[in-house]
Amino acid sequence: MILTDSNELKIIKDSLPTGVNLLAVSKGHDQESIRKLSGYGQLDFGESRLQEAIPKKN
Repeated sequence: MILTDSNELKIIKDSLPTGVNLLAVSKGHDQESIRKLSGYGQLDFGESRLQEAIPKKN
């Protein structure tokens, strides 16, 4: 699922049980998409390969 705005992220996060965090998977997504999602307030990301995670972090 690719989110198109911050409202979608809020709806998903609000539906999670207390104490549960959303982990966004960054695999297969470009830096721009990750930065956009980060700008919406998503701060937890999962990436299986360190060499792919580093450029997305910066």
